[in-house]
Amino acid sequence: MVSTFNGNFSGNLPILDGKNYDKWCKQMKMVFWYQDARDLVKFGVDPLRENPT
Repeated sequence: MVSTFNGNFSGNLPILDGKNYDKWCKQMKMVFWYQDARDLVKFGVDPLRENPT
């Protein structure tokens, strides 16, 4: 699924079809980890304060 040689993903991301949740979940966690986005998905982001610049 992930190519570590050039830092890019292959075009075959997992598709959730209702029967493969466990495998899909594990694969998506790896995708997010690879992109350093896992904490954003797991914990969310802080809301913007009023009148952000």
